[in-house]
Amino acid sequence: MALGTPVPVLPVVALVGALLWEQAAPRGIIVCTATELVSTLRRLPAVWNRADVAAAFAVARRPATWTAVG
Repeated sequence: MALGTPVPVLPVVALVGALLWEQAAPRGIIVCTATELVSTLRRLPAVWNRADVAAAFAVARRPATWTAVG
């Protein structure tokens, strides 16, 4: 937990160059085409405020965050 707090995650599968069948996606997963990706993400409610985003960005851009431990 490099950020010091849990990070909420929502799985998204964006299909590129494939047809999207009209079947229900598994519960808790968003499935869309690549062209629908931005509009799909914009419809989701905001989870973090600007300060949270800035803090996560600062941690994510540090190389040490991505170094394996142990």
